[in-house]
Amino acid sequence: MSFRFALSSANVFLNIVAAIKEIVDEAAFKISPEGVSLRAIDETKMAMVDLMLQNHFFDEFECTEESLIGLNMSEFHKVLKNSIKRGRQLTVNLPSSEAGMLTIHITNGARITHNVPLIGIEYSELPTLKLETTARLVVETDSMKEAVEAVSRYHDNIIFTATPDEFTVEARSERGSAKYTLTQMELINLEVDEDLVRSAYSAEYLKKIFKHKKLSPTIFLEFSSDGPLRVKYPLEEGVAELNYYLAPRLYE
Repeated sequence: MSFRFALSSANVFLNIVAAIKEIVDEAAFKISPEGVSLRAIDETKMAMVDLMLQNHFFDEFECTEESLIGLNMSEFHKVLKNSIKRGRQLTVNLPSSEAGMLTIHITNGARITHNVPLIGIEYSELPTLKLETTARLVVETDSMKEAVEAVSRYHDNIIFTATPDEFTVEARSERGSAKYTLTQMELINLEVDEDLVRSAYSAEYLKKIFKHKKLSPTIFLEFSSDGPLRVKYPLEEGVAELNYYLAPRLYE
């Protein structure tokens, strides 16, 4: 069991790892001839992260058989962050599963090599989530980050409301309330199948989800009344994407 892949921009992979570590501490990547994928649920079972990188997303990709590698995401991120600077290239290589190490080469003239230990991790194939949603929108990543930060001081649960004309992010409590409104003109796209679609989600998780502008300046949101939220970062259309799924919360 061995594989090798390379990216001309190491920062791309660093940003992907940063987004995953927000949700899970340990994760199992599946490497196959088709590409790299990951699907993992956080400890509270509130959120799931789903990554898909097809083989032609990479500048170089070699893999003849499927393999699973377990990594501590926080430690993996520290290794990459301390070595990756703008313009550097990344090569990830598993010479042999028996060695128990993932070899990472980061180059830009000089070459930095890390051998990162793999961890044993219990793996079970999670099913693909197929949500029936009644509100779908495309919005700037920065707008969602700003919206959540603006209203989260008033409650731990944040209410999303969509109508055919606008999308609002709101929090309210006895301490006060705040509402952030984006009209149809201010959104990149808005599709709502009902007169009103409303659901609430954890402010803590939303802050983690909407902080990754480096992955994509725009994101796709889908939800239904009192239903799960899907947030898609389109890394490369039809080739690579990272999805977050977040369970709904109760609201008054």
